[in-house]
Amino acid sequence: MSLSESRILKLALEHLQNQRREIDLEIAELRNKVGHQAVKRRGRPAGTMNEPKVASVKGGRKKGRKMSAAQKEALSEKMKQRWAERKKSGRE
Repeated sequence: MSLSESRILKLALEHLQNQRREIDLEIAELRNKVGHQAVKRRGRPAGTMNEPKVASVKGGRKKGRKMSAAQKEALSEKMKQRWAERKKSGRE
């Protein structure tokens, strides 16, 4: 590669890096205007990945579905039947 080619590539790289910085600044400004409400995320908010988890004072655990004893017994029997069938067919 000749000296002029390497100089051209270096200048092109600097130009693209400057454009990237400008775009990143514009993105940051737009995010501040929107207020981070536009993007819904599951789990922890962005930027808190390295912060320790803190137990929430208000919520506690989610309430799950409640099964009656009869429903649990019926489910247990069905699972026993399924496993017995599977064992008969030789697919353990």
